[in-house]
Amino acid sequence: MITRLEIENFKAIRKVAIDLTPLTVFVGPNDSGKTTILQALHLLGESFSGRPWSSEAHSVFGLEPESYFFDRTLPIRISVELAAGAPLEGTIRYTLGFQLVDGSFKAVEERLSVGADEFLDGAGEQKRTPSKKGHWTGDVSLLREQQHLADQEPYRTLRASLRSFYAAFEPPKMVTPSEADAQLVSSGAGLAGVLDRLLTSPERDVVMEKFNKALRRLSANVHSIAMRPAQAGNAKGKELLFTLPDRTTAVPAREASTGLVLVAGYLALMYGTRHRMFLIEEPENGVHPLAILTVVDLLRELASSGRQVIATTHSPVLLDYMEPEDVQIVTRRGSEGVQVTPMFKSRFFKEGTQRPDLGELWYSVGDDAIISTAS
Repeated sequence: MITRLEIENFKAIRKVAIDLTPLTVFVGPNDSGKTTILQALHLLGESFSGRPWSSEAHSVFGLEPESYFFDRTLPIRISVELAAGAPLEGTIRYTLGFQLVDGSFKAVEERLSVGADEFLDGAGEQKRTPSKKGHWTGDVSLLREQQHLADQEPYRTLRASLRSFYAAFEPPKMVTPSEADAQLVSSGAGLAGVLDRLLTSPERDVVMEKFNKALRRLSANVHSIAMRPAQAGNAKGKELLFTLPDRTTAVPAREASTGLVLVAGYLALMYGTRHRMFLIEEPENGVHPLAILTVVDLLRELASSGRQVIATTHSPVLLDYMEPEDVQIVTRRGSEGVQVTPMFKSRFFKEGTQRPDLGELWYSVGDDAIISTAS
């Protein structure tokens, strides 16, 4: 699990340092930088695949390359800390810095250490394991080059912890039919393929019992999910259905409620993917306020299964179900850039006083009042 994140010179962020928990929620005004924090983590994880360093780097988040930098004259630097896996002991710290060179991203700094033991230095030279022959160009990260070390520590723990799924679900894409081998992507497209595989897997009975039970918590008008060959237009593959309590009638997902489709997507993340970190944009969207607890319970179950959930929200109701230590307030102040303040540092949470409902507090006094009282 990532316990600390530091970001420098990325988009609207000049410099921030954030302590993370198994379930961390970022709250704040529109355009304050919440999504930027998620994107920085996702970009770091994607560097292991080499994709952000390709000539198509500008398409990672649909931006021109210059838009990634707070200051074009300085490199972007992203650092994370996490506990080392056996047989190593101590804290893993990994830093990756990159700059725009001739219109393409280049890795210009890479450091990896466990405690005082350094594995990669700032020049990109490997310390304790054989280095790939030839000059390091920075076209890909060294961790991408060192594929033969993927099963060794600390590389294994670092790679696994940073393997993230960035979820910005769009219900119209989630209900689109897909082939059985389709992979779930950020928009939620491919959902039908993932669920079809779950329905035919050896663990089907156990997984589907939990899956359908969660759906019924959201709506008493649904019994389970089912699949059928796509019947809309020229669509190929299979489409998702929601079976009603009589077990003989089924409604296509494209005609079901947005909240039901979204919860099916979160359940697919839990049971149909192997990612260790989930970066989720506003999981409350499309969900009735009285059903948000169901979503929060799903996120907590994800976080308690050895994985990590980092989400953004605008919902006071969702905050009411969170602990102060799990909430970070994000604001943005002109030339200072993005600022991140832990909610629990506010005077509203002084020891010995009754803990307020987080959502009610945030909604009634606002971001500035909470931040101004932080120690």
